[in-house]
Amino acid sequence: MFAVLVICISLPSLFASSAGSIQQTNNDTRILTASASALLEALRSQDLAARGQDVVIELRAGNATPAILNTSSSLVPSPTPLNGGRFRSFDRGTYTIKGNGNVLDLGWRRGATLSFSGSSALVHEDLILTGTCMAWVAINPIKQVGWSMQRGQFFWAVDGGAGTSAASVQRIVTRNTVILVLRPEMLINLYAMLLAEIPFQGLAYARNYIFEVYPAPRAIIREVRMHSFVWESTVSSGTRATNLTLTTSITLPGATVPVSYQDRSLGVPRMCVDDSGTGPEAPPEVFQLNTTLAPFETVDGAPALGAALDMWAGHMAATNLTLVFPQGALLVANASLAQGLLQSAAYATAAAPLLTIDTILHGPFNHIPALARFVGLDVPGAQPLLTLGPPQAAPSVKPVMYIHKVVLTGLAAAPLPTAPAGSSYRSALPLWAFGRQALTKAAAGDLSEALSGVAGGSTAVGQNGTMQLQMNTVTLVVPASDYKALLAAAVRGPAGWKLTDPAAATAPLWAGVTTFAVAAPQRLVVSAARSLTLSQWVGWGWGGDQVTFMPPYAEPWSGSCADLPDLAAAHLASAACGGADPTLPPAAQSPRAGGSSDSLGVG
Repeated sequence: MFAVLVICISLPSLFASSAGSIQQTNNDTRILTASASALLEALRSQDLAARGQDVVIELRAGNATPAILNTSSSLVPSPTPLNGGRFRSFDRGTYTIKGNGNVLDLGWRRGATLSFSGSSALVHEDLILTGTCMAWVAINPIKQVGWSMQRGQFFWAVDGGAGTSAASVQRIVTRNTVILVLRPEMLINLYAMLLAEIPFQGLAYARNYIFEVYPAPRAIIREVRMHSFVWESTVSSGTRATNLTLTTSITLPGATVPVSYQDRSLGVPRMCVDDSGTGPEAPPEVFQLNTTLAPFETVDGAPALGAALDMWAGHMAATNLTLVFPQGALLVANASLAQGLLQSAAYATAAAPLLTIDTILHGPFNHIPALARFVGLDVPGAQPLLTLGPPQAAPSVKPVMYIHKVVLTGLAAAPLPTAPAGSSYRSALPLWAFGRQALTKAAAGDLSEALSGVAGGSTAVGQNGTMQLQMNTVTLVVPASDYKALLAAAVRGPAGWKLTDPAAATAPLWAGVTTFAVAAPQRLVVSAARSLTLSQWVGWGWGGDQVTFMPPYAEPWSGSCADLPDLAAAHLASAACGGADPTLPPAAQSPRAGGSSDSLGVG
């Protein structure tokens, strides 16, 4: 049995003497009652370091109300540094700072107060951390690329120790803790995790660049909001955390108004320079660098989408094409692209503004099925709202739009260029809102790129060919006529989905499609088909994996095979049309934007 030393620090005695008493409660637990300044005094104790005991330092407010423990006052009584600038080195034992919901203000001090190596570890538990200083963190030391961060400092130094790798040993453990950070840092962490898991091969250039040296974080995200997000768990270089929140504003104990670094109510973050927290204020260039490397925003509606579009405009204008990271947005609530453009200062009067670098539109991570949500992007009309095109400085570059875990609504039908003269056939499946080269060529009678894509710049090689519009795990709400055409193709099966008869009613649609694969083990019953999921689609200049189609919310499907176009008698007698018992499981609801995992569709 391991001995555990528990040190209780009473916060009202913040400025009292550090003297205290040790009480023996049993063979395994000792309790030291002391002032706040005893926190580091206890950790720096040579006696504790020599014993290598498991130590719990518990911060307690005398009136049971969380308080603010400020390291800039009596917590660190200006001790003399030891071991080349570090106060104390630990190579065994676990040291836990248990906050009981109290605020621990680290006072902008650098992360070199204590050193942990060997089998030792430091645990933060039930804390609210503020005042974490900023330091440049190399994400790729080989290419000397990095960004400035607060979260990684935590006041403490971490050594790998002899024969170990600091990146592979998690010596800083955090549980049930909130850390106040600047917004760019919150976004950087989301951006890195998005790149770590997004499935498109065309984004390998960014993923490999960021994670060339250090491995991608292993993370489960519980929830993302506009100004905060929660890790259910995460493991990265030197750290391990559960229930860890990064937030850009917080309401401190005893206050009613939230504070943040952005409004300077808590001062401006300082760089990690010394042990007294007297580093210079973080300059604007630090935050600009972060935005350049991670041109990314969270979006909860049209105003936020407009702000993201403005950020993209500035990023594209300033981007050095030799180092291009994709820009993007993570939707945390429904938004309208048309309304977002109207809210954008850069694009409010522009017609289908040009996106000249790769762009990501991402929905909720949905790592925890019970908490999964579906978020919609409304793309109304049958005219381009955005155009994917090359920058003037590099006309050979073909930027790609990547869409992941989003519900697209408002898709409108327009005449197809493959329809014969005088035909009234219309479809929304070319996804007209996203202007791109394939549709421009198709309008001129050239379907080569709509069907297969053509080679483009180094950033345009994706898992579905080189299409400029690529999707994965998305839902498209399409007009009823398109939904009928899709169901009919699924009934015709792998050998007959692509019609060869040019006189067939839906022939103009299928003339622009090369891949249509129904997801397994889906077995279709047309009368109950509230949605249809394809494992892969390639056509009309866009490619997708795990694409779910569904009819408009206002027109839920209730028809039969008799309502579908281009079916022969053999098709009408098939199991999908009720000719045999398909023994299917009960049909589930299709995803509706803003809904929960209870509305997950067939696919």
